[in-house]
Amino acid sequence: MLFPILFLTFLCSLIHGDPIHFDVAIHCDSSIKFWCGDIIIYEHDTWTSHDILQQKKFCTAENAKDYKFTVSPGWDYSTHYEFAYVLHHNCTAEGMDRCLRPNEKTNVWTFGEHSIDFNIRAYENGLAKVCEGPNEN
Repeated sequence: MLFPILFLTFLCSLIHGDPIHFDVAIHCDSSIKFWCGDIIIYEHDTWTSHDILQQKKFCTAENAKDYKFTVSPGWDYSTHYEFAYVLHHNCTAEGMDRCLRPNEKTNVWTFGEHSIDFNIRAYENGLAKVCEGPNEN
């Protein structure tokens, strides 16, 4: 009786979710001539460490940084995923470090293909500090 339960548990651990498409747009004010950022996109887990899906470090002379990626996260035994981000940037008039970590997470069902848009206004937003990663709190 124990073997079928262990085998079923093993099979469930191999399940990957349907694709999740991310479109991330980070905006800075056009008065800022050069700025940098480091963004971590993650899947929020309640009982275990958060799953880092993507991390991008960048510097640009443009007023926006855009990128797209697709992931198929593993199933974590829940009915939905909670996605969030942490953005460390210096898109300020003084070039000071800011940490932007929204309180709200983006929720989608575990099953089915989904698209997530993060449209981030970085300019002068966030706490005046260096960010901790999502698993460092």
